[in-house]
Amino acid sequence: MSGPGTVAGVELRGDISVVGGRAIVALSGVADLSTLPTLRDLLMRTVVLHPDATVAVDLDGVGVLDDAALGVVLGMAGRLRERGHDLVVVATRPAVLDRFRVTGFDRAVAVVPSLAEVRVAP
Repeated sequence: MSGPGTVAGVELRGDISVVGGRAIVALSGVADLSTLPTLRDLLMRTVVLHPDATVAVDLDGVGVLDDAALGVVLGMAGRLRERGHDLVVVATRPAVLDRFRVTGFDRAVAVVPSLAEVRVAP
């Protein structure tokens, strides 16, 4: 049986936690067109539950990351920036980092190699 974020065996999972003033969304699975509603929901829920926290999106557990998913993360980063808050992406996999460089994503959103490097909003 399919639930939220599951389409024909494809799914995206996310765990939301707060550590040291950072709201962390740790994603795993597939972040593509079929799982965009789940990605949007996870990010929105994080912002609603933790409106003053810096949001860190940990992508190291994501096996597939397409342009549509990058667009959702980029859009949320822009919305948070308009409100004076930050969204930071945590990523260490070379293929993901290369994609960020090629698309210019890393010029629009801060990308760090670990949660320890995510600065907490004042």
